Amino acid sequence: MRLALTALALIFLVPLPGCGKKEGDEPDASDVRRVELDQIKDMYKLYVAEKARPPARLGDVEQYKEGFLNGYDALHKGTIIVLWGTPLEGEKALLAHDKETPSQGGLVLWNNGNIARISAGEFAAAPKRGS
Repeated sequence: MRLALTALALIFLVPLPGCGKKEGDEPDASDVRRVELDQIKDMYKLYVAEKARPPARLGDVEQYKEGFLNGYDALHKGTIIVLWGTPLEGEKALLAHDKETPSQGGLVLWNNGNIARISAGEFAAAPKRGS
């Protein structure tokens, strides 16, 4: 039985040829931003679930920092901007965006939880409800 479990473990631990990332592959910047935005969404939703209101500032979600380190660090460093106070329900509105999005276009997080890429023009016209 122990030999069978060891063999099974090896099947899952040893990568197959041609599977996974190639040596030297780095994650794409937009992949990193998507992970950060997804974590920010989860922190924001968790806060709303616990407090029955949207967070008003970074300090409000600091308690979730350890569980959502990438998202929190992006907020702390200013690479992702949150429109604090944006409700999760109601009309569609921007919740968060890459700091470059207003001028160059990029990724945004909508209050319904969707992440999308938009142009600078689309960003200017997008509904915004938070601070």
